[in-house]
Amino acid sequence: MGDLGDAMQNLVDDIKYSTETRHAAANDRHSAVKEFMDETGNFINDVRVKVSELKSDTHNFLERFHLEHQDMATALKEKLALDENARTSNEAVRREATQQFISGIESAGKADREATQGLLQQFHSEHQDMAAALKEKLASDDASHKEATQQFMDELASDRSEAQNIWRGRSGRMVEETAPEPVAEEVEEEPVMEVVEEVAPEPVAEEVEEEPVMEVVEEVALEPVVEEEPVVEEEPVEEIEISSADRVLAVIGKKPEGIRLVDIGNELGVDWRGLIATVKPLVDEGRVEKIDSLYYPRG
Repeated sequence: MGDLGDAMQNLVDDIKYSTETRHAAANDRHSAVKEFMDETGNFINDVRVKVSELKSDTHNFLERFHLEHQDMATALKEKLALDENARTSNEAVRREATQQFISGIESAGKADREATQGLLQQFHSEHQDMAAALKEKLASDDASHKEATQQFMDELASDRSEAQNIWRGRSGRMVEETAPEPVAEEVEEEPVMEVVEEVAPEPVAEEVEEEPVMEVVEEVALEPVVEEEPVVEEEPVEEIEISSADRVLAVIGKKPEGIRLVDIGNELGVDWRGLIATVKPLVDEGRVEKIDSLYYPRG
């Protein structure tokens, strides 16, 4: 039972590690989104400042034009008062000059409006591109994270099922080895207890109870040593760098009956979680076939 508890504790620790990894990845994504929103806010503020400056310049220009127009109107009135005949002859020229001046003002205002509109459209386009790129990155990270989590859950379910089968077999053997002996001794000692009523019960009861206990203790002490050998957890060994795809293919090629990712990690002496990124391209390229939680060599 102690060994099973240790195995279950190790599984719980792995689940906690995976959960912490997911939280860390989620925090990184939130930080990236927040940074993107801050940069977007700063860009919008810059655009607002530029638009405000354009409005201010346009307003000042119109005010100067209004003042200059007033000065021109005053000078024109004075000149018309002094020379009515000259005003009549030159009225067409002045009108044309005024029209040209107004046309220039309108052209400048139109150019400013077009520039502002183009700047806003450029910002909108860049914002859409950045948002689309961020969505694609988040979707890709989420898919990878889901696949890694599913892989871990498959390995966890397989290990749990294997542990349950081992424990059921061990319990069955313990029952089969210990149950028959007490029953046989009780049946054989019944006649002795009828003949000797005072002396026989006490020593017989002690012998019957002590022998099965000794046998159970010996079996429980020996059997876990045998069962723990294939479940040696060397996952923390991270001194060796993750092997290449060729080494992973070599290990899978030696197991035509299929092999789990945990066993591949044990063969290479590395943490099996570090092999997820190596095995996934092999499955996508068709060089390795995955069925449930087992990997098979292709062809």
